[in-house]
Amino acid sequence: MFKNFNLFLSLLFIFLLAMPSSAEEPCAIANLKSTDTYSDLNKILDCINKRIEHLEGKNSTETLSKSSSQFIAGTYTAPPLPYKYIVDGPEPIAPGREMWSIVAEKGWFEATWYTGSAAGNPVIGSRKIADKLPSYISYGLVGNRTSNMLSDYYENRIVGFKPTGKKLIMFRFHKDKNTDSETQQSTETFHLVENGE
Repeated sequence: MFKNFNLFLSLLFIFLLAMPSSAEEPCAIANLKSTDTYSDLNKILDCINKRIEHLEGKNSTETLSKSSSQFIAGTYTAPPLPYKYIVDGPEPIAPGREMWSIVAEKGWFEATWYTGSAAGNPVIGSRKIADKLPSYISYGLVGNRTSNMLSDYYENRIVGFKPTGKKLIMFRFHKDKNTDSETQQSTETFHLVENGE
């Protein structure tokens, strides 16, 4: 048992050497010595946990704050038609990934998309064309379409979204209800309504 404890301490020491160190980190880790006790080990393990939490929190906050500033939640229209669409988000799902959605006010159209690369996208990442899609667009799927409006947009097919100021552009990346496309087939532009009017 004592040999296993020493082996554990040695492996832990190697792990600690591999961890980056900076002045921002919440605690300092001292070198392990053969005379360290379980109490010393517990202090070191607590410190490791604090470092990991600090690094995860820092990375997650920085990544999510960058992506959340791109899209704007609110009420949109698609002139010249008078219909309103509600854009909702962000819903953080992982570092660098947020979920957003758009729903027609009457419920006849909806789509959900995720920020981040197409290749790692939770709903389209496994599709053959994911690594061929343009990287400047966030991708998702059409969820529901129960009207003749947006008739070229099919359920469970790929759509992309890109914010441009107070506009939201939706790209259709499918040719029909059975075939995805690595190039955009059409676009729709939604305009943010000031003060939700």
